[in-house]
Amino acid sequence: MSRITEPLTEVAGRVAESSRPASRAGQGWLGKVLLVFSLAGLPLTLFLLRRVGRRGGLLVDAGCGVLFVRDVTMIATGTPAKLRVLPRVLLFVEVATSGLASFSGLLACV
Repeated sequence: MSRITEPLTEVAGRVAESSRPASRAGQGWLGKVLLVFSLAGLPLTLFLLRRVGRRGGLLVDAGCGVLFVRDVTMIATGTPAKLRVLPRVLLFVEVATSGLASFSGLLACV
């Protein structure tokens, strides 16, 4: 069947499929994995600290260190200038909290 004699519904279907917007950031499988880990963060931390012992403490401290590095990187790249006031304040509070948690965790494990 040529394109001229192609039914209008098939053409409309192809146009609708090609004009679908791409998924937003955080809506793919990686965003779902990050959401699951963020929801499981507190129970996982408590489990590691209570059941695994010193190695669990080191894992929790490593997680806090990763968050600290991420926050410092966000500040170094100029992200606070793009944020509104409350998220900007929360970012700086998170830097202080994750840095203090990493430092105190290292002191406790040494």
